Amino acid sequence: MNNTVFFLEKINLTTEETELIGVFSSEDLALAEMETRDYEGEEEDYSYSITEVIVDKTIEEQTEFFEQQFQDEIEQDLIQLMKDEIIDQLIDEDGKFVYKLTEKGKKIAERKKRDTDF
Repeated sequence: MNNTVFFLEKINLTTEETELIGVFSSEDLALAEMETRDYEGEEEDYSYSITEVIVDKTIEEQTEFFEQQFQDEIEQDLIQLMKDEIIDQLIDEDGKFVYKLTEKGKKIAERKKRDTDF
């Protein structure tokens, strides 16, 4: 398991200035702190950002770790979509994997598009 900390930042959406709110040992603690904050009375629009950082690692090592983690998550999502028969995996003429919606996937996409049209 990696030693990680979570930075909670408040971001001014108008000026793009950031304010570090705190550093937490878990994402749950950072989320809990974020939920206690109420800036509705302020004139500017704000958002929050929680950034996971691995302790005792260089930026390059962290980037590599999170890129691999992201790639693994995408792979798992694609596998699930194939199991659910929403997409098919094909190989193109260059030998690369490509993905295509199945008929079931097309129906789901059409329904979502219809539900979000204004």
